[in-house]
Amino acid sequence: ELLTLPFQTEVVIDAVVLQDLANVAVQPEPIVSSARGKDAPPPDLELRVMLSPQGTELHYYLHSPARSDYNYKPVGGVDLRKTPADFFKPLFNRLSTAARLSNLNRTPDQTQAMIQDLADMGHILFDNLFPESESSFKAEYGKFRQKYRGEGLMITSDDPWIPWEIVRPYLADQDGNVIYDDPPLCEMFQLSRWLAGRGAPDQVGMARGVWVAPAGNLQAAQQETDYFTQLNRREWQVSMEGPLSTLADVNTRFRGGTTDLYHFACHGNFNT
Repeated sequence: ELLTLPFQTEVVIDAVVLQDLANVAVQPEPIVSSARGKDAPPPDLELRVMLSPQGTELHYYLHSPARSDYNYKPVGGVDLRKTPADFFKPLFNRLSTAARLSNLNRTPDQTQAMIQDLADMGHILFDNLFPESESSFKAEYGKFRQKYRGEGLMITSDDPWIPWEIVRPYLADQDGNVIYDDPPLCEMFQLSRWLAGRGAPDQVGMARGVWVAPAGNLQAAQQETDYFTQLNRREWQVSMEGPLSTLADVNTRFRGGTTDLYHFACHGNFNT
């Protein structure tokens, strides 16, 4: 437990004038985040993903800090025979291709095809990342999927490339009958991800922010804009400016070095 030990010191010229310090007691005071508090719950379930020294193998461990279901239990792994960035490059290209076609330029049929393509990619990810075995993550998922559905799942990984959010768990029997076809992990759970190394901070101080949005080609951008205009009226007291809509304006803000938060409401193309 992290503690702070407050005390006062007195600097004197002659040490003989010091009083007896034998009975001085220092009372520790816990440092508690004002944002979360000392009773903030840990994630309900954690998937720890460890990368081999060669950078091609993934090893999985399950942990349930608030329950007794798992204590960093090994749940299999996979050898991609390539680095994750190289292995999933074709999938990244498919995602970038889909992102280039905005909702204003898609027909309803194209939108439906894109939704199906995203589901197919999620199934492929599930198969590629989690080979079947009696002690695999896929086997454990079938046991906890309903118990932890809608709860917090934190993925702590050595690797930053894998798009865990769109992984779509499914299972069919030998005759092709679907046993379950769940939503992607980002919908199935309250998903968060963190790179292994430094711990997740209890709070991040932010006072000045800006949002970046193109001029009028995203339906949800206005909703996000309305949200950010309200931030300085809430308890957070975050001052938001924007929207910035040109690259020059964004670069100028970057060079200024006085902005704590940037929010982008834009289309994006992936580039490794």
